[in-house]
Amino acid sequence: MLNLRVAPLLLVAMTFAAPALAQAQTPPSPTETLATDDAAIAAARREAPGAGAPNAALARLLTERGNALLKLKRYNEAMTSFSEAATLSTNPAIAWFNLCATAYNMGKTDEAVRACDRAIAIDPTRADAWFVKGSALYGQGTLDKANHYVLPPGTLEALRQYLILAPDGPHAADVKAMLDAAK
Repeated sequence: MLNLRVAPLLLVAMTFAAPALAQAQTPPSPTETLATDDAAIAAARREAPGAGAPNAALARLLTERGNALLKLKRYNEAMTSFSEAATLSTNPAIAWFNLCATAYNMGKTDEAVRACDRAIAIDPTRADAWFVKGSALYGQGTLDKANHYVLPPGTLEALRQYLILAPDGPHAADVKAMLDAAK
């Protein structure tokens, strides 16, 4: 039974403690995540079964490291982490997609398309990989002599596949606009 004389004191104590508890639960900064991941990666490497052998835990840490590096705008280092994660993961579709998206955002469209193809080969239901591939290919289009925009092979197929997988997805309007412009 709660003592009614003590209840207001508990409420006051909880009111002052709540902000401190909320502060204690804030997510770590990318720099803090990077330091933690680097230490965990070093430990995982020491315990690894062998160079290049599948290692899901190490792949997960490398993917987390790559995401932290992205937040710090250290894109080339992020690509290195994602590449290594892709070689070590037992299910590398996420790492390949991260490579695909990062390469695209860096303007490396050929590299983005290759990474998207790897992600799609592993998980053909990954709609965003189809979107990035279609967008990268779309950006590689050229004007012909009649001033028509000519798309590389595979562009329309990738964009259409995105719409099949995510007809109301976050990029659906952009994909529809690209497809309309390609007519």
